[in-house]
Amino acid sequence: MILAALTAAAMMMQAAPASAASPTGIAGTRSVSPLVVTPRPADKVAVANKKLVCSEETVLGTLFHKRMCFTQQELTEQRRVDQAATRQAQAARPYKIDTGAQPGT
Repeated sequence: MILAALTAAAMMMQAAPASAASPTGIAGTRSVSPLVVTPRPADKVAVANKKLVCSEETVLGTLFHKRMCFTQQELTEQRRVDQAATRQAQAARPYKIDTGAQPGT
């Protein structure tokens, strides 16, 4: 039943006149739209922020590398958060390690 319907549809497609398939009415000619789309400057910034930056990082406890991919915006945000956490941890330590030489020893 389905095979008969598909065969009938294929026969009708082959029997259609060539002029009916052409959108302009003239067989064999094509028209090209003069419309040209160019990105706006804001779109370029959005595309730059969506560009992926990938690196291979070693996972703690293994010798295998894992491929990590982030957008530039995500990397910038992660760097900011990491630096803030480092500053807070260094400011909270109860002592400072003096690596300089002590006078008189």
